[in-house]
Amino acid sequence: METVWNLNDYIADAPAVVTVGTFDGVHLGHQQLIARMTEQARAVGRRSLVVTFEPPPQIVVQRMQEPAFQLLTTIEEKIVYLRRLGIDSLLIMPFSPSFADMSAEQFVDKVLIDRLKMAEIFIGSSHTFGRARTGNEALLKKMAAVNHFSVSTVEPVYRDGEAISSTRIRSLLNERRIEEAAQLLGRPYSLQGRVIRGDGRGRQLGFPTVNLKPYSIYKLVPQRGVYFSRFHWQEVHRPAVTYIGVRPTFGLNELVIESHVLDFEEEMAGREITIELIQVLRDDIQFETTQQLIEQIHRDVAKSQELFKTYSR
Repeated sequence: METVWNLNDYIADAPAVVTVGTFDGVHLGHQQLIARMTEQARAVGRRSLVVTFEPPPQIVVQRMQEPAFQLLTTIEEKIVYLRRLGIDSLLIMPFSPSFADMSAEQFVDKVLIDRLKMAEIFIGSSHTFGRARTGNEALLKKMAAVNHFSVSTVEPVYRDGEAISSTRIRSLLNERRIEEAAQLLGRPYSLQGRVIRGDGRGRQLGFPTVNLKPYSIYKLVPQRGVYFSRFHWQEVHRPAVTYIGVRPTFGLNELVIESHVLDFEEEMAGREITIELIQVLRDDIQFETTQQLIEQIHRDVAKSQELFKTYSR
């Protein structure tokens, strides 16, 4: 997959089949849309092109009084997931207030047609774009008749009678319903980022941890608790117990994401890792003594070992 980080660097040497969107989560609905787009591109012998934005438009246009936007996928994660879908090219366009002020017609004319040589566009049935979100399926079809490109609309994917959406997945994760969220994503929800040095408390307890700092401050971190998880680094894939919380037993108040990786003790500070959250084990509990905490962690590890045997089959 060719990845281009700026419109000016994209070389449009042939007509392309295009889809445009934030694609936060790259969930099953996004995957169906992109699969339809890539299938059509191959059928007609054209390049398949996904256009997305960084930072996401929701962050740029967010009002001060609104709750902070929560990302399901940072741009680093999004690139990984889009690469798996077999597209030819990914264009990541910088998004700014001035870009947000571009009309839908200008975006189609100046960007999609003039610069990207769009021959066909695939969109979700509810997709909107441009200033005041005036761009939609009707506008595209109106412009297509004059500019000689095709418009294909892909309907949502439904689960349990409701369309899969990034908003729905965020709600599930914020309620710690991670297994339901995974069904809509088509994979476990994951946290990617760099390992930072902790205070060594886990090692003192007999359970050394890797401490994760997500790539973005906007990354959605599920509610506090202890999770059965899976650790990924290069070719290493190991079961883990991941703690998200503020360590109330020790009177601390800073949120941490720390994972005890089973049968793995390599020094990881500064390295990039992925933690997949698979199942909630328990709440974040304040223990009366450190010994009680150690005993509970032993139970968490044993439970994770059993779950991994089942999960790995």
